[in-house]
Amino acid sequence: GYRYAVSILDRWENEYAPVMPGIEPTQAAQPVLLYPEDGAEVPELSFLQWDGNAATYMVQVYADQQMQSLVAQVEVDSLSCPLTKIPCLTSGTYWWRVVARGLNQWDNASEPRSFTLGEMRITSPAPVATDVSLTPVITWTAGAPGTSYLLELSSSERMTSPDTVLVEEPQWIVPRYRLSGATTYYVRVTATRGAATVVTPVSSFTTIEVIPSVPVFVFPTEGDTVLYSTDVLRFVPVEGA
Repeated sequence: GYRYAVSILDRWENEYAPVMPGIEPTQAAQPVLLYPEDGAEVPELSFLQWDGNAATYMVQVYADQQMQSLVAQVEVDSLSCPLTKIPCLTSGTYWWRVVARGLNQWDNASEPRSFTLGEMRITSPAPVATDVSLTPVITWTAGAPGTSYLLELSSSERMTSPDTVLVEEPQWIVPRYRLSGATTYYVRVTATRGAATVVTPVSSFTTIEVIPSVPVFVFPTEGDTVLYSTDVLRFVPVEGA
């Protein structure tokens, strides 16, 4: 024959774990929140993590410390939840908890914690900065451990034909001779962790004005008289030119 279980749905549309008739429910083990630390600031490409042994968990995120204003709740069957999986999150402070649930068990909620969500963005050079060196350190908001970053750098506001570099740390030192003087550059970063991706807003900076020195030829050298059509003129690179 068939077996069935009953779930309670209250007037506020809260659905509780199913209980089979004739079974005395037990209390689910209380989850313990692990990450992030209470009150920590985290980027968009981060996650919530906890410990427990329940079959499923309901991740609940609130806009107030009293946990009355529910922003979103997501049911998962693992011990972590990417922030990108939680809808309606924008920059700001949130309070969260995890509710353990399972068949023939009463729900049990963790102690609450808070976190502040910050937008992933370019942090250096500062937006629209001027007189920036020709070898600046470009930095941006770090994602959670395991995040990789694709940086795009272009002299076009539309980010056409950008130089790209893939790095594992939230910074990149621009090599010598890559940038020209008195030029505005535009930069953005695409951060990826697993299947989740976040793209920063485009930021710009303008390099210092440089008066190039007279080029020094490497080939041909002074006094050379025989040149061929296949020869290539070579000279010492001039920074900022």
